[in-house]
This record gives sequence, structure tokens and C-alpha cells, in this order.
Amino acid sequence: MNIILQREYLIFKHNMIFYLCLWTLIPMIIYLFISFPFSFYIKLPNGISYLNWSSVGNWVSASSTLSFIISMNIASKYIDENSYSRTMLCTPISNKEHLLGGLIWSLIMGFIQLIFSLAITLSFKSANLFLLDILLIIIYIIPIIILISNIGFLIGLSCRGGLIKIIISLIFFLFIYFSSGLFVPLNNGLPYIFTLSPIYLSVQNIQAIMTNDSSMISSSLILVFISILFFIINLVISFKVFKS
Repeated sequence: MNIILQREYLIFKHNMIFYLCLWTLIPMIIYLFISFPFSFYIKLPNGISYLNWSSVGNWVSASSTLSFIISMNIASKYIDENSYSRTMLCTPISNKEHLLGGLIWSLIMGFIQLIFSLAITLSFKSANLFLLDILLIIIYIIPIIILISNIGFLIGLSCRGGLIKIIISLIFFLFIYFSSGLFVPLNNGLPYIFTLSPIYLSVQNIQAIMTNDSSMISSSLILVFISILFFIINLVISFKVFKS
């Protein structure tokens, strides 16, 4: 697993400026093209500013999107016959170590993106949070990043065509962004598939911190459990993909 992490770190060192630009630009783009335009049309009943409220959507979407893309890219290299990752399958590294290495690296990149997103949005004075609030927000968001990373790895292992991956990824993120209450408040009259979604409930808990309401960590624990199931699925698929 350490070899996988070292490989990704070497790639990162040669592309550090690119990642710094990504970490900085992604939350700003989300703010300018989603949060700011929507603030003219969406008024929240509790009186809280939409720009403050949508900061949660910025943090979650920026960090999970980057983590998803990185994990899918890492997984895709294993089905590319000309990739260096294919040759590493000949080494005595287990499938589990390959998966863990890729997922841990995508989680690290997503976590750094989360820190950048928090710093940038809070610098806009979009929310007044204490240090304990920020730590609790990070704790709630990390399980979402882990789950999205696993889904990215699953798509990377299962789909060979680049266009297919792009289409599936776009559909997936449009669904996640606008069915989890990240940028548009959901009506309580929606079907239970939306209102009982653990991602939606986790987002609700993070938004509760913004409004100084109580929150529960149970939905985040469910996300961790679902992530373990996805990891097992990825492990099963990897035995077939890596062997081929």
C-alpha cells in the first residue's frame, strides 16, 4: 500500500501547481456559478442567508467531487493496458492494498480540498463558526468523501469507455448535488428515497451546525457502513479486472 501512496505522491509533486489551482478554483467556481446566482431566487424560511446556508454545499461538493475524480482516475489506470499501474499488478501487492492505497490517496486529496473550501468560503464571511463547529463539520463530511471515493473507484473499474465514465459521472453528481439538499432546500413531501437518504441526513446535520441546531452522527455511521460494502464490492470486482 505504501508503494501506491508513494507513486501517487510522486505524481502529485510533478503537478503541485495544478492541484493548488484546483483546490483554489473549485470552491470559487461553485460559489460564483451556483451559490451566488441561486441567492437571488432562493429565500430560506428561517431567515438565514442563502450564501451562508449553501456553504455546506460548497464544502461537500468540492471535496467529494475531487476525491471522486481522483479515485476514478486511479482505478481507470488498472484497466489501461499501457498504464504503469498494470505492471504493478505483477508485484506481490494484494488487491486490497491496491484499493486501500488509491482510496486513501483520494481521501487525502479530498480532505485538503475541504480545508481549502472552508478557508475560502469562511474568508467571504459567509458564516461565523467556532473551532469546535468546524471540527464537527469535518467529521460529518469525511464519511461522505469516503463513500463518494468508493463509488468513483467502482465506476473506474467497471467502465472502460471514457465517454461512458463522463456521462455516468455527470448524472451521478447532478443527482447528488440536487437531491441531497446541498444547494436547493428539499420539500418534506418528497418520497422517502430522498428524505431518508443517509447523504441527505448527513447534509442536514451539517446545515444544523450552521443554524446552531442539534445534530446526530448516526447518518455518518451509516455512510461508513455503506462505504465498507462498496469497498467489498470493489474488491470482488478487482479480482476479475486485475486477473484479466
